[in-house]
Amino acid sequence: MAKRKDTLKDYREGLVGSRLEKIQAALARFSHARYSNITGLARDVAGYVTILEAGDDERKPNGERAKKLRPVSHVTILRNEEYRALLNSFLSIEQEAGIPRERVDQALLLENEALKSKLRLFQNKLVDAYADWDLVDGRSFVNPQEAKIYDWLRTALSVMDNMHKFSPGSFDFVTDPKGKRGMQPGLQAPMGLAATLEEMAEIEHARGALKEYLLKASGAKVSK
Repeated sequence: MAKRKDTLKDYREGLVGSRLEKIQAALARFSHARYSNITGLARDVAGYVTILEAGDDERKPNGERAKKLRPVSHVTILRNEEYRALLNSFLSIEQEAGIPRERVDQALLLENEALKSKLRLFQNKLVDAYADWDLVDGRSFVNPQEAKIYDWLRTALSVMDNMHKFSPGSFDFVTDPKGKRGMQPGLQAPMGLAATLEEMAEIEHARGALKEYLLKASGAKVSK
């Protein structure tokens, strides 16, 4: 009679072998990390192995997938002698690699404080740079000098529009290249050419820019 196969034993051996490979992959992933104790390392390794096992389960046919896949516990990693041996080997190599743990931790703390100081300095510079600017809609800023220039532009355009409005017939907009009565194309005033076609186009660009700026300054959304 053939000896009955111990399927549970085979399953456990297969699981241990699979997890040993995944733990080795996790340790390779954390090769540049620094750990002060085995428990912290075991927690990270357990999380990484859980992700790998979830990926393995996802690739199985629907009928073979686990109904409820439990995360790998760091306690399981620590209690298994083979798993723990890998972690201890990783830590011993890390300690032999050079700098004592206390010096590494102290260096990291100093570096962190230096970065915090640089960040505070940068924040202060930003505050100083925008101190005279007006905040719009809680997000963007308006340069006061820029605002003054746009105010001047608005005044100039308003004066030009009023000249047309209150002196009808005094200005003639000529677009024909041959000209009207020999006039050069552009805005013709009673005594001659006031603006060329190119200059009139620039005026319209300025008018559009002013409109966009006023919408921005009011906090309204600018449509493109």
